[in-house]
Amino acid sequence: GVELYKKLRPVDLLQQLLVIGNGPDNDSVKKYFEVLGPDQACANCLILACLDSTTNSQVSDWATRAFFLYGGDPQTSHTPRQPLMSPPAQRFPLGFNPGAMSTPVHPTIGAGTTHHQTNMITPNQPINNILQYSPKHDGLYLYVGRILRPIWNFKVVYKSTLETNVEILNSTIPAEDCALILGHLHALSGFLEKNSQFSLAGVRIVNLQSTLSTSRTLQDSLDNSQQPQRGQRTVGQEALIQEKNSLTVLKEFISNTREVLGLWKILCEHQFSLYCRLAHKGEHFIHMYLNDNASVDAISSKLREVCPNLYKSEDAACSKANEMLLTAKNLQNKEEREEKLKEALEVFIDL
Repeated sequence: GVELYKKLRPVDLLQQLLVIGNGPDNDSVKKYFEVLGPDQACANCLILACLDSTTNSQVSDWATRAFFLYGGDPQTSHTPRQPLMSPPAQRFPLGFNPGAMSTPVHPTIGAGTTHHQTNMITPNQPINNILQYSPKHDGLYLYVGRILRPIWNFKVVYKSTLETNVEILNSTIPAEDCALILGHLHALSGFLEKNSQFSLAGVRIVNLQSTLSTSRTLQDSLDNSQQPQRGQRTVGQEALIQEKNSLTVLKEFISNTREVLGLWKILCEHQFSLYCRLAHKGEHFIHMYLNDNASVDAISSKLREVCPNLYKSEDAACSKANEMLLTAKNLQNKEEREEKLKEALEVFIDL
């Protein structure tokens, strides 16, 4: 007979280990993190933790626990600061240090000077603190990269020619793909909101102030105005704060990406090629509705919901005022026309 073997993906193996071990508190899951690497393992935990199926809720909870249990904390290593003395055969751009990804090298030698690297260390040599982000932090970055990888280097539009020899622009990314990616990003955002301690750099935290009340959260202690100044922080505190700042920036990136993809999805659902021609003429997306004598309320509400930072409340009000102007233009009754013009004027004044 024939025997068929299927090789499990790393994420499938993690799911199997969690189910067999009835959770992450066992040597098999711990060994999984050691063999695969904690950052890659954390990224796989995020895949399972962001599952939205009710049938996988237990696996999702276990993956979340494994993420925090084995994800570690940011570390700071203390190494003597080496002078910028590289052999001529290995020259890197100024500010690039392949051995310490998060700590750029600051040039201290005049341009054009060539030296051979030396390992001499003097007792008074300054110490350079190199931040090593936690595997949880790096795993999140890896997972976001995996979500966006299919479209990251894509040209978002391509040209095609109609039978009338007119060139039009089409979207390379269909609305269905936008919806799929948005689903993953939405689930990840939900994970971050549900587990807000992740943005605070971990489970094992240090006290930033000895006088903090035990009833207050770490978020309050980091954000309140009485937090220690940079010169008063310990190395461990500084590492936590730097990781928190990095995660805050990434959360903003995820939010902005969701808005851009959400807007792109709407464009794909509303005659993308036609909008591109209107945009080429300097017209607005909303003009498609105004030209068809359709109300802008529905599309404005949708845009405000999907991409509030791209389509602001002022944009919605301006679109409504333009709709009023077009309505007034088509009114035959003078009094009604003047009344509609006054309404539009009031909206513009409020802007």
